Amino acid sequence: MQAMWLYGFELSVMKDKYGEYRSITGHEGTGCCWWCGGKFPDKRPRRFCCEECRNKYQETYYWFWAVPVALQRAGHKCEECGTRGALEVHHIEPLNNEPRVCNILNRSENLIVLCRACHGKRHRKDSWEKAEAKGQAILGLYK
Repeated sequence: MQAMWLYGFELSVMKDKYGEYRSITGHEGTGCCWWCGGKFPDKRPRRFCCEECRNKYQETYYWFWAVPVALQRAGHKCEECGTRGALEVHHIEPLNNEPRVCNILNRSENLIVLCRACHGKRHRKDSWEKAEAKGQAILGLYK
């Protein structure tokens, strides 16, 4: 089993008949609904007890569902400058080479909608702060 660490918790890669997954809510792989934790009425293999739970899980953790939710929440405009063109969704807490498709970091409160210019500024600011924290900015190693 391959493991990933997030906020001090180990997220192991597991498999079922539908493919690989990581436990995010703690209900995955337990024989319960992945979103609400409710017991299934029979032993038929599945991940969710109803369509509503499936949709909530996907909207919360799947990148392809989280992006439209973030755009709608932001009113389809940049949350920094208010621009309405060429928008991108940025992770506030970065993924750090973790898989983007299904990740706890795709939660709405960790996403911000930015225009390309503000997104570029955000990444330059984040890079500067990381370098500064390592002492590289002061030494002039990062510009």
